[in-house]
Amino acid sequence: MENFDRIYGGAPGAAEIGARLFEEVYDFAISRLADKRADGRQKSGERPAAANEPTDRVTSCQTRDAEPRAQTTDGSPAEPTSRPADTSIDDLLSSRPVADTAQKVRDAVDRDKLEGIAEKLNRSADSGFLGITLPWSKSEDRAGLVKDLSDAELEVLDGIYHKKYGTTLRTERGLKGDERFRDVLDRDKDPVARKAGRLMDLLDEQSGSSNVHSSRVQKLCRELSDMNCDEIQQVNSYFKNVYGISLRDAINTNSGLSSTTREMCAIYLSGKDQLDGSRKARLEDLEEKERQAKMGNPDPDLKPADLEDLFLENFSDLDRNKDGFIDKDEIDRAMADDDYKGKNAQLIAVLKEKRKDLEELSNDEWGDEDDGITKADMKEFAKLVRKSDKSNHERKLVLDIEHELSRSGTVLQKYGDASIWGAGEDPMASINPDAVQQGRVGDCYFLAALASMSSTPEGKQTIKNMIEYEGGGSYKVTFPGDADHPVTVDAPTPSELAHAAEPTKHGMWVSVLEKAYAKRKDKDSKAPYEAIDGGTGGDALEILTGKSTDRDFLTATSLDTTHEKLTAAIRDHRFVTAGIRPEVGESWGWADGKTDDAGLPTQHEYSIVGYNPETRMVKIRNPWGCGTPDAYCSEGKADDGTFEMSLKDFDKNFTDITYTEEE
Repeated sequence: MENFDRIYGGAPGAAEIGARLFEEVYDFAISRLADKRADGRQKSGERPAAANEPTDRVTSCQTRDAEPRAQTTDGSPAEPTSRPADTSIDDLLSSRPVADTAQKVRDAVDRDKLEGIAEKLNRSADSGFLGITLPWSKSEDRAGLVKDLSDAELEVLDGIYHKKYGTTLRTERGLKGDERFRDVLDRDKDPVARKAGRLMDLLDEQSGSSNVHSSRVQKLCRELSDMNCDEIQQVNSYFKNVYGISLRDAINTNSGLSSTTREMCAIYLSGKDQLDGSRKARLEDLEEKERQAKMGNPDPDLKPADLEDLFLENFSDLDRNKDGFIDKDEIDRAMADDDYKGKNAQLIAVLKEKRKDLEELSNDEWGDEDDGITKADMKEFAKLVRKSDKSNHERKLVLDIEHELSRSGTVLQKYGDASIWGAGEDPMASINPDAVQQGRVGDCYFLAALASMSSTPEGKQTIKNMIEYEGGGSYKVTFPGDADHPVTVDAPTPSELAHAAEPTKHGMWVSVLEKAYAKRKDKDSKAPYEAIDGGTGGDALEILTGKSTDRDFLTATSLDTTHEKLTAAIRDHRFVTAGIRPEVGESWGWADGKTDDAGLPTQHEYSIVGYNPETRMVKIRNPWGCGTPDAYCSEGKADDGTFEMSLKDFDKNFTDITYTEEE
């Protein structure tokens, strides 16, 4: 009993169940000793097959029952014999499968007590409904309910909660934000319980999601692919005992997993030590198939000449009201529809960007050509593509569409299946200025602020804390400047990724924040991105940080003042953006939209990501992720939109500068 307490100390009722467990362990040991004496025992130590057991070794990781106890000739359990004098309790415990012994501890807990705790936790999770605060809504009460439970009791509680409410304690939305409660759940557990818990959490979060290649699916596959046959058997046993369902059945019945994903998981369930060449080859085929299901074969080489056929293929689905026009509302609905993938998503992005130009190509409306794009319009566009003597406006339209098809095709092909934090799933590494790539939405001010924040450790942490995965492919974003009104958005659709902020190898966290910012500005619109078309760096920094900002107009600010304020801001890891306002007459086409000195685009916001007070050189980044003026390009360096400019030149080219203020 002393050894039992040492191994399983802390479990309520350990002393009471110790004797019962000892009898079970003892019986098992006797059975093992009898096996050792059996004729034909192999020197390797393998147990000879029983009369009713197949003689072949298990070569795939299929679930096996525990070894049978010794039986009499009529099949009833044999009576235990005397314990050998040289057999210690430590020997007996070490020879007993840990999962079986742990299950005995779980079986001995007070389930009625745990049922009551589960009900209280569920009421706590729903306590925010209609603003009513229930007695169990305080975080200290939740933690207090579970802090004194043993690991075995927590495991059983998790299983009870999952059976009653369809989710684990970790994935219950109403409980996820309670850090003290989660600390209790995440305390040290044995490796099998940790692994099984992670797998069930991933399955619960994916359930009901249509995002077939989400980061949760990727993590699920990684978890499974990292286990050998024995580990999978142990986790499968845990699933059955705690959640009442086998791991395989939990995967096969999950509505958020595609048939391709299920087949991949079935191969992983054989164990990594059982993966032969044919299985590895099949996995590669399935991974590519699932990628194509998510991506839909985007094509960077798609040409304007292909646009009419692509439009006609999608016309029936796009024309929801069947009036023969694809209007703005129908395009916006398609933008938000995850079913438009690959080339179809490229089409939707072009229609969104160039609707006004395309709908004017044929004279098929009374009055203004503003009811939408028709088949006749696209037929005229096809003629325009083939036309040899295009006007400047016509040439620009064709070139713009060609560029848009190439850009969106490249983005979707390379990063259309990106997870929130990229392949490495490390937020602090993924949050950096290079992740910020502006699309066709005019929110340079918001993206410039994000890039500035992502260049400092404090900003990285702030950005990471804003985003919380809600399950089912949706994210809750809490902006520090409006923390009482978090915004929940679905992951951006392929069409949105093709149109708005681009995903990169660093993930799609920028796209998620941009979509949430747009929804916050216009939550009822079918086209929320239009609500963030235009703004200032101060607007963005205040909502992203919750801090006030200080804006200086450079024509009214001395160089020395700008030098001193930049030095202090960069030193204190505060965030800075700078803008170039439109030139006089630019809106009427009387100016080229670029600064006279450096040729920088006007009506645009930039990030300040560094400043050297000794050389007075300002490090600037364009949120396009490109567009460095020729005069500031470094030889041999790729154009990533980041360049250095003297403070004097900065003062000549930029209009204003905005700093976050100190606490």
